[in-house]
Amino acid sequence: MPDSRPARRPLKTRNTSWARWLACRLAARRVSPNAISIFSLVFAGVGALAMLAAPLSAPEVRGLWLIAAAVCIQLRLLCNLLDGMVAVEGGLGSRTGEIYNELPDRLADPLLIVPAGYATGIAGGPELAWVAAILALLTAYVRTLGGLAGLSQHFAGPMAKPHRMAAMTLGLLLAALVVPWGMEGAVLLVTLAVVALGTLITLIPAAPGPSCARWNRHEPGSFCRADPGRIHPAVHGGAGGRLSAHGGRGAAGLFRQPREPSGYPGHLGLAAAGAACADPPGGGG
Repeated sequence: MPDSRPARRPLKTRNTSWARWLACRLAARRVSPNAISIFSLVFAGVGALAMLAAPLSAPEVRGLWLIAAAVCIQLRLLCNLLDGMVAVEGGLGSRTGEIYNELPDRLADPLLIVPAGYATGIAGGPELAWVAAILALLTAYVRTLGGLAGLSQHFAGPMAKPHRMAAMTLGLLLAALVVPWGMEGAVLLVTLAVVALGTLITLIPAAPGPSCARWNRHEPGSFCRADPGRIHPAVHGGAGGRLSAHGGRGAAGLFRQPREPSGYPGHLGLAAAGAACADPPGGGG
C-alpha cells in the first residue's frame, strides 16, 4: 500500500543546542511555521535582487551585493530548518503546513540559482543557470513522485538542496573576493556548472527505493517519546509528516523535560515548552 506520509530530510543541525533553543523560543511565542516558511521565500527574493543588482553596480559595491546574496541563502536555509522544528517538535501547525513547507522551497531554488546566471555577464550564463534550476526542481519532483507511489524517499547525493545552497554561497563569496580583478563572472559560471553537473548526478540517487518497513514498527507519534536530543530521521511530523503535525498531533519531544512522570501525555503543550525554554542555550535538551 503506498505510503503517503511525507519524508523528512535528515539534518544534523536539528540536534544542535542553538537550533533547539531558537526553535523552542519561536514555539513558545506561537510563531507560525507557515510564516517562517514564507520568510524563507522572502530571503530568497532579496537574494535574487542582490545578485541582479551586482552587475549593474560599481565595482566598489558589487562585492557587497554578492555577499548580501550569500547571507540571504543562509537565512533561507535557517528558515527551512526552523519551520519544520517549530511545526513538528514544537507541536504548532495547520493542515496546510505541508504546502507551506514544500511550495516556498520549490520557488526559492530557482530564485537563488537563475539570477546568478545573469550576474555572470557571460554568454551562456543565464542558460546554464536555468538548466541548473530545472535540474534542482527535478530532484524534488522525482523524490516526491516516488514517495506518492509508496517508495522510500532519498535525500542523499552530491548536490541535494543543502549542498546546492552551500555551493552557491561559496561561489558568491569567492566571486565577491575577485571583483577587483573582474573575475566574478567566471567564478559564478564555474559555480553554476558545478551545481548543474552535481544535481544531474543527484537525480540518480534521488529516485526512490523500496518502501521502508520501519513504518510498520512505529506507532503514530511513538517517536515523540524518544530522547529529546534524537529525532526520527524519516518522519516529518506527528503521525507521519508535517501535514499531520500541523493538524495538532505534532511531537514536542524536542522541548520535553529529560524525565517525565509516569502517564505523561503524548505531547507537550506550549506552557511546558515555555518552561523548557527557561534553560540556557547550552543546556541539555
